[in-house]
Amino acid sequence: MAGGLNPDLRPGDVVIGAKTAYHDYGEWTPEGFRVGRTVDPFTGKPNPLFFPADAGLLAVAEKAALDLKLAPVKTALGERTPRVVTGVIVTGDAFVASPAKKDALRKEFKADATEMEGAAVAQICWQRRVPCLILRSLSDSAGAKALENVLLFEKSAAQNAALLVTSIVRRLEVQTRLTSESRADAVLGRPAPELEGRWHPRGLVEVGADEHHK
Repeated sequence: MAGGLNPDLRPGDVVIGAKTAYHDYGEWTPEGFRVGRTVDPFTGKPNPLFFPADAGLLAVAEKAALDLKLAPVKTALGERTPRVVTGVIVTGDAFVASPAKKDALRKEFKADATEMEGAAVAQICWQRRVPCLILRSLSDSAGAKALENVLLFEKSAAQNAALLVTSIVRRLEVQTRLTSESRADAVLGRPAPELEGRWHPRGLVEVGADEHHK
């Protein structure tokens, strides 16, 4: 879960992290706090300030979001349907529940969500060359009522994050199967089959030629 920094987002919405950064790693100077870059202990070289998502995983996640129906969120004005956006996620050691801090993070990083773990995961994956994608569902708006909002929306936030992750995994399963079959066909000298069908939440529903022309 995460706190929303983008004023257009609400609890229950999901942010797919195109890139992730630490917002509280750096040093204090006479002019104030200056955000810094971590260092890869294996190479001694600085890591990027923003850790980019793996392009392949990001593409799968964005496609999964297109036809995904998220669980509605109950508000004082009635139910609303959450949405999925691609944006920037920032990570820090403290739970953000301050309008001033929220505005500062939005201004400095153009961030859409803030949480406490994502950049650490992204850093290790970057250093070890492991494909990585961070996504977060919003449980609050990182303002003065953040703690109160978490109690109200944490269940909806967790549910919607799980829905998107499940959809991503199912797409990856189909993608992996098709890739494996294509490689097997190439090794055995078989022509690759032309797949026709429609997408179902449980995977690709293939339609044979006879069925297609009925």
